[in-house]
Amino acid sequence: MDGFNLFLIALHVIGGVAAFGNRASANTKHRAVPFYNRRHSYYNNKQYLDLAAIQTGSYQLLRARSEGEWAPRTNAEAILGLTLANKRWYQKDNAATYISIKAMEVEILAQITVDKRFKDKKWAEGKLAQYVTALQLICQNPSKFYRNNLLRPLAGHLKLSEPTFRNNRFALSWIVIALCNNNKPIGNSSLAILTDHPGEYKFGVDEASMILMATTCLKELEAKTAAEEFIVNEMKVNMSQYNEFTKGLVVQALTAAKTEKVDDIIDMLRSDLRQAILSTTLLELPGAASHVLPALAKKSFLDASKVVCPSEAEILPSKEAPKIIVGIQVVDDLIRNKTNSWNVTTTQESDLYTTLQILAKKSKRFRFKSTQTSFGRSINSINGIEQDIGNKMFWRIEDRKGTPLSTGLSRTKPKDGDSFTLRLTKF
Repeated sequence: MDGFNLFLIALHVIGGVAAFGNRASANTKHRAVPFYNRRHSYYNNKQYLDLAAIQTGSYQLLRARSEGEWAPRTNAEAILGLTLANKRWYQKDNAATYISIKAMEVEILAQITVDKRFKDKKWAEGKLAQYVTALQLICQNPSKFYRNNLLRPLAGHLKLSEPTFRNNRFALSWIVIALCNNNKPIGNSSLAILTDHPGEYKFGVDEASMILMATTCLKELEAKTAAEEFIVNEMKVNMSQYNEFTKGLVVQALTAAKTEKVDDIIDMLRSDLRQAILSTTLLELPGAASHVLPALAKKSFLDASKVVCPSEAEILPSKEAPKIIVGIQVVDDLIRNKTNSWNVTTTQESDLYTTLQILAKKSKRFRFKSTQTSFGRSINSINGIEQDIGNKMFWRIEDRKGTPLSTGLSRTKPKDGDSFTLRLTKF
């Protein structure tokens, strides 16, 4: 692509991205998909164009959803594309993304109510595998989906749909990928079908791409190598004959397999995908989104197994805050004529309210009640003696110099060696 054409495409993309937020607010009541940080977008022209195309395509997809144009059982494909393209897409506090997730859940739950085994061929020939993968991408455990183990019927599909899979290894590959991503076995019979006749693919490049991802996950070297060679040779000779669905799948497969010496092929395919997004409404189709958006983000369906969820993330041991000692004195010269003193061990970041709570837990001779006010938390009573505003009696908090505090308990941060006096007094 010459420099002038690249410049024109860049202008087109910039215009599309700038209009993204405006169009979204005009077509939906929800917030738009979160943008990528643009400071990182200028790393180079290709990266900027990829990110801009992803944003434009994501807008097209969600606009189609808001206009009711998604077909039944396509929520998972849309979420696959959106989530693989932008791991920050799904946010629970974003109504636009949250609604998409809930729609996907409802589809699954609706099917469970009529058939827990998902025997309907619309689900049993790869569709459930897409939903399992989408759930995995948003950190929902498919084996514990509302107390249902979706991996069980998915594994059952290998036998249930075996006659179909002998003629349709594209669909079989989807189930293999979903099970492999969850570290589940597929069995010898399914493996034999998947790896049979390496280099021969009834459905051409599309089937070869799915088999390449499946065998990459399974580490089946012979079948993986044969699929790679078939795809690369086809792209070298007949790339222009394939549509964007296929091109996206090819990029995903070659990326997942880490195929060597194909950077030029991947660059050309990704360029075609960018231009298709900018010149058509291709990404209004969830199926297209699941193929194209991950390809532009250098991701594949296999990346569902690499998602690090909060519960699984390594929790680093927190450094314990330094300890400090604070002196607390209670002085009652009005009713009981008593004075009590304590040294309280607390942490450096604790406020005075927390310090008093620690003291109340450790000493039977100290208890207190407090109230939140506009000036902060203040003391109501100590050791059963309540303030009496009518009689002008209250508990005053003083620092070590006897100066009344200007802030409440929760806004006062003691330092090591500080001391405070809680004095029953009159005003």
